[in-house]
Amino acid sequence: MCYIAPKIADNRAVSPDASAMQRLEMLRDMNRQQRRVLNRIRTEIKLR
Repeated sequence: MCYIAPKIADNRAVSPDASAMQRLEMLRDMNRQQRRVLNRIRTEIKLR
């Protein structure tokens, strides 16, 4: 972190602490079929 300005390095959105890291979710790349299923589920929830 020696190349990152202290103001940026101290920002929790840029470098979260250990407790915040445990609650974060890793995004995954989805294929076409997975995106389609997810969109159908979201649409179904919106319509209720």
